[in-house]
Amino acid sequence: MGQVANFLTFEDFVVDAELGRHDITLDTALLDSWKKVFPTDQPGDAVPLGMVAIVSMRSYAAVVLARPPGNLHGTQSYHITRLPAAGETVTTLVKVTGKEQKRERRWVHFRTETRDVTGGLCFFGSSVIAWAA
Repeated sequence: MGQVANFLTFEDFVVDAELGRHDITLDTALLDSWKKVFPTDQPGDAVPLGMVAIVSMRSYAAVVLARPPGNLHGTQSYHITRLPAAGETVTTLVKVTGKEQKRERRWVHFRTETRDVTGGLCFFGSSVIAWAA
């Protein structure tokens, strides 16, 4: 992908392109950090529901590295097949599903798909970002 000032530009994104994958282990350190913020969130064997957004956004941030300052997060939604268990390692695919320009804003649509080690779908999500460059 071409870059301007070391940042990805709106023009760099190709619809249906896979941008990369990122592995996250839902280990004790990560869950302990969660419990410091949400001490009453004790879901049992599965990770807390809110960890879906953490996994997705950490994966997005790890894969889409050359983000320009000034991006705005527009929307975000998830569909959950199952919540992973504490200690499980999951892999998240990040891809571009669309892009559009509305007035002065350039919107990039992303999809994340998070799967377990067997390839089973845990959850997927979509987000729309107003791209600044």
